[in-house]
Amino acid sequence: MPIHEYRCEACGYCFERRMPADDGETRLCCPACGKPSIRKRFPAIPVMLPAATAAAFSAPPARPAGR
Repeated sequence: MPIHEYRCEACGYCFERRMPADDGETRLCCPACGKPSIRKRFPAIPVMLPAATAAAFSAPPARPAGR
């Protein structure tokens, strides 16, 4: 079962739950305040770039010649 991250919109508490993939309609309540105002979070995923690509993104923009 995948682990999903959730955040309560009422109190801001973040938590994780193991949820079956086919159980999308389950109503969750916040374990901290008990309210059903839960939103699924999509955490940032780290991306590894090759060194040449990473350098291209971090290089300053080229200036036109003659200016």
